[in-house]
Amino acid sequence: MTTSDHHIRLSSPILAAAAAYHAELRTRLTQRTEAFIGAIAAGSSSEVARRELIAFLRTELLPHAEVEDALLYTAVRTVTTGPLARAMQDEHRMIAALIDEVEQATTPMDAAVAAGALVVLCDVRIKQEDVHLLPALEAAGIDLSDLLGHHPEIVGKTTARRS
Repeated sequence: MTTSDHHIRLSSPILAAAAAYHAELRTRLTQRTEAFIGAIAAGSSSEVARRELIAFLRTELLPHAEVEDALLYTAVRTVTTGPLARAMQDEHRMIAALIDEVEQATTPMDAAVAAGALVVLCDVRIKQEDVHLLPALEAAGIDLSDLLGHHPEIVGKTTARRS
């Protein structure tokens, strides 16, 4: 999926910031996954690339998912967004399981399969959030700037407001 595949309504700066940070996370996830798979395909040692991928997953992607769970999927359920939020929480549990699999797989190929699945799942989840959930919350009158603006895990370090 390319960025042009999602037609995101960016009706506020906070939606634009969240979408931009999602794009950044996705790019970094894809680059690290491709480096890991490329090392396997080349027949060279893949451990350095795997460690770099795992470090990114543990220090950036997982904290992003955890903050989303706390802020969006638990605290901000509306009648309209409740079913989507619950489904996205299930996706976050699967993201965590795939991260564990990348880290604990006994062969590089098993880790690569999990990493590839993680990229696909993140693509789906990002699109759901950017195209459906965040605009629906904003349309329901929720102040996303107040809710998300203080969390660099959601909007990136340069956009996050300091409390």
